[in-house]
Amino acid sequence: MPKMLIIDHTIVNFGDDRGGQGAEAGDLVDVPREQAAALVTWKRAMYTRKQDDPSKGGLDTAPENIVAAAEQAQKARAEGKTRADLDAALAQLPGDQADADYVVKSMRSFYGSLFTAKDEAAVRAAVKPKA
Repeated sequence: MPKMLIIDHTIVNFGDDRGGQGAEAGDLVDVPREQAAALVTWKRAMYTRKQDDPSKGGLDTAPENIVAAAEQAQKARAEGKTRADLDAALAQLPGDQADADYVVKSMRSFYGSLFTAKDEAAVRAAVKPKA
């Protein structure tokens, strides 16, 4: 699966049971080859490695310095977030939230790999539409 640099907010289909997930500009994501080609066609992403880019001259490959900056930004976003922070946020649900999909996407975006399928199930159990 090619690693892609998202260059404009979009929905990424990872080809699994998650369906489409929101991705922000600057995110680095691993996607199936078909999804990678679609994202490039729609001008929503660029390849991070020239060997993944099907264009002959690497026209759809992001410059190395841009990829390095995106990697540093992603690492900085992930630092400082702990499992305890995520658990505290989950304990505060539902709060004023009524859209479980929105909460799941936001928490997955903010907490990254700390946010698991078990956490998603907890969010969906806690956050219900307002009657």
